[in-house]
Amino acid sequence: MNHIYRSIWNSKTGIFTAVSENTKTGGKQACSGKSVVSGGFALKALATSLLIAFGSTSYAMPVGGVVAAGSASVTNGNGSMTVNQTSQNVVLNWQSFNIGATEAVRFVQPNSSSVALNRVIGADPSSILGSLTANGKVFLVNPNGILFGKSASVNVGGLVASTLNISDSDFMAGNYKFAGTGGSVLNQGSINADGGYVALLGANVSNEGIINARLGSVVLAAGNAITLDIVGDGLLNVAINEGALNALVSNGGMIQADGGQVLMTAQAAGNLLQTAVNNTGVIQAQTIENHNGIIKLLGDMQSGTVSVGGKLDASAPNGGNGGFIETSAAHVKVSDGARITTAAPQGLTGSWLIDPSDYTIAATGGDITGAQLSTNLGSTDVIIQSISVGSGNGDVNVNDTVTWSANKLTLNAQNNININTEMNASGTASLALEYGQAAVAAGNTSTVNVNAPINLPAGNNFSTKLGSDGSTVNYMVITDLGAAGDAGGVSLQGIKGNLAGNYVLGADIDASSTSGWNSGAGFDPVGKPAVDPDFGDPFGVAVPATPFTGTFDGLGHTISSLTINRPSEDGVGLFGQVNGAKLRNIGLLGGSVTGNSRVGSLVGDSQNSTIRQIYATGAINGREAVGGLVGNSQNSTIRQAYTTGAVNASGAGVGGLVGQNISTPISQAYTTGTVHGGNYVGGLLGYNLSGSTITEAYATGAVTGNTTGGLIGSNASGGTITAGYWDSYSTGQTAGAGYGSVAGMTGLNTSQMKTASAFSGLDFINTWVIYDTYTKPLLRSFMTALTVTANSASKTYDGVAYSGGNGVSYSSTINGNLLGTLSYGGNSQGSVNEGSYVVTPGGLYSTNQQGGYAITFVNGTLTINPPAANDNSAAPTGTSLENGGNSTKVQNAIANARSMNFANSNGNNIASSLVSFGLGVPNVSMAPAGTSVDSMLAGLNITVKDQGVNLPFGEQNEYKKDIAD
Repeated sequence: MNHIYRSIWNSKTGIFTAVSENTKTGGKQACSGKSVVSGGFALKALATSLLIAFGSTSYAMPVGGVVAAGSASVTNGNGSMTVNQTSQNVVLNWQSFNIGATEAVRFVQPNSSSVALNRVIGADPSSILGSLTANGKVFLVNPNGILFGKSASVNVGGLVASTLNISDSDFMAGNYKFAGTGGSVLNQGSINADGGYVALLGANVSNEGIINARLGSVVLAAGNAITLDIVGDGLLNVAINEGALNALVSNGGMIQADGGQVLMTAQAAGNLLQTAVNNTGVIQAQTIENHNGIIKLLGDMQSGTVSVGGKLDASAPNGGNGGFIETSAAHVKVSDGARITTAAPQGLTGSWLIDPSDYTIAATGGDITGAQLSTNLGSTDVIIQSISVGSGNGDVNVNDTVTWSANKLTLNAQNNININTEMNASGTASLALEYGQAAVAAGNTSTVNVNAPINLPAGNNFSTKLGSDGSTVNYMVITDLGAAGDAGGVSLQGIKGNLAGNYVLGADIDASSTSGWNSGAGFDPVGKPAVDPDFGDPFGVAVPATPFTGTFDGLGHTISSLTINRPSEDGVGLFGQVNGAKLRNIGLLGGSVTGNSRVGSLVGDSQNSTIRQIYATGAINGREAVGGLVGNSQNSTIRQAYTTGAVNASGAGVGGLVGQNISTPISQAYTTGTVHGGNYVGGLLGYNLSGSTITEAYATGAVTGNTTGGLIGSNASGGTITAGYWDSYSTGQTAGAGYGSVAGMTGLNTSQMKTASAFSGLDFINTWVIYDTYTKPLLRSFMTALTVTANSASKTYDGVAYSGGNGVSYSSTINGNLLGTLSYGGNSQGSVNEGSYVVTPGGLYSTNQQGGYAITFVNGTLTINPPAANDNSAAPTGTSLENGGNSTKVQNAIANARSMNFANSNGNNIASSLVSFGLGVPNVSMAPAGTSVDSMLAGLNITVKDQGVNLPFGEQNEYKKDIAD
């Protein structure tokens, strides 16, 4: 008797098992294991059985082989098959291609470059559970799916397993173009192609076993059209020409290609469709024989996700340089347990490229944690390269602390880089910031926003690059104050030894010792203005200017207690004179600066320079052109700056920020310190000359002297003010300018100074922060961003008005700068009925200092769910009305009652016109039987205009139904 058998998947053994055609399988089963393929191994037509004749998998050999191109012969043995290939390339069409666990198929080919294409034209997937060997290359194409089971052993010169088809002509010509809408490919066994290649191609591709291609290539690719280009020495180039719906590639096993390359890639069928490339296993491509390993996990750049877990190893433990690892997609997520290495103990460390759209380093809710990035920086250089595709802006955001002591971290953004949390590099670590890479350098407005300190080791360990065609600028990192007379360029005082250099601070600097330098003269300003000979001195010699012309970036650090005491010198400040310089991201805490003319805490005389993101709190003293930040500014730009220290001068042109301002736009600035001068004294500026524009600025410190203004001493010569404010009480000034135009200036009282609505010209979304009644406007860029998000809440309808909230979550750890009492608003407050409502957090504010929080409140959701079905707990018992026109009272208040059914004594619903409700009761009116009303209050009269009518309140005819009905 012939027995017909079919195969079903055994998830425990990892193989197909033959069972009787009459056996019940209990429905579709999902594979177990660690594959991240949705629903287990999603072979196309997995539920379709493999028909195995004669009742045993021992006969599950390839069936029906026909040579379609080239030449070959097939010899069958006991549990074995040999394909003797006599042409360089051959095409064989099979009805089915399976190898049982105890079976073996061997290809004998002319040489190692020979290729045999095996195409399945039947309806069953291929199950390779036994041995497959070849001295050349073997292609297996089956659109129904391909499985290499746990017992599979494949040893070949090269393998392509594809559910995408290839034409005979393309194959014979060496044009490996695969296309179709094939199923899935899964390997759970062992595949080896030493010096060759292994390529698994389909719509869904997964490895849970072992794949090895020493000095070769391993490719797992998902799409509907894929081209392979064999470039020699076992290496492959791969192009996905057409994506697939829900394309997925995953590895939960071991892939090894030492000295070669590993590529996992997936492409979506459309820009809005999702793809995934997942690794939870081990991928190794170590350097051997001076061949560096390459590992690439590439997802769709529009909507794809690469999930990096497990281990990626392109190291060089036995000599040579480390290799290269790339993880690129619209979204790249790195798990906390992922380990990445390109370490090379005897050579140069390799690199790991993370290439998404926007990328955020955050403790929670980001793409990688600071701790995870820190760990992997110990074993590889890391390049985070954002691009502006899909919904991304092309920004890189550092919202979690990153700490590393070796290797290089490169942040490469097509738009901005935002440093919102401290970064700590030490030892041999270095940092590169490349921004604005989506455009050329000319006219590029992208920036690096340093909102937290960047700590770096001293030396040449920092660089920047603006624009795609921009030059890399290398900086000397300074972490030391130096000593009086230093001119070596490796300390703060030593900068004067190279006035054209580029410098950054890698640490806060305590400059308190400068009070004893140079016989009490203190710190020697970096850069000097020209010195003319005294009038009438025939022997006087003019000294030309020696300005600082380089770049000085504090990287969010401070210089504290700096003392400069040079009352007879002009051009006095940390920098005496700058010309064409760039100064940014520095805080000057305390200390004192004293000079004659052109005196400021940061710069005495600024020419053609850019000053941004700088503040000062120390005392400034001089004669004329004296400012809290800059003494004299000409043809320069100042933005995002503030001062709090006292400014005192005996002459003219005295301001809390700038003493004399000539053709210099100033924006987003304020001062709070007292300002005293001889003449033309202003809370912000002394002189504002030659068409200088002032935008979004205010002053609050007391202003005294002659010709004084709350904001500007003299605003003559066409100076333009937009959104300028001063505190008319604390400054003691009734006018914004002592001389000249006062247009664009608004005086406010102290109460108004703490009210956002009074500052109609300030941008409180992007630039400023104010907490009404608690603070004056603060510059957002100097504060720590904090998002306070209301947690969502839900409740079952109970007739009780909702109040409060379910707590909040914070985007970072909070400290004593967060004040106030958490409160909740939104339409959720007082809500009773079922539905979705907004919960708005509020009530929190920060200290009246720039070191506080810039709080952003994010709404949550309240969901009021309906009560359980047939909930009649509030309803009275059934009541019968026997006489027409009679009425009954509702015994209990029932809020949000729904769907009242009135029936005759025979159980049939009565007409709606025969039912009415008492008037004068809110939310209750005439309603048809079976429709809904909002609420039923105790004492409400229900009148039925008929005899023999029941008010049934039992489960069969519900008085109060589920609100969802």
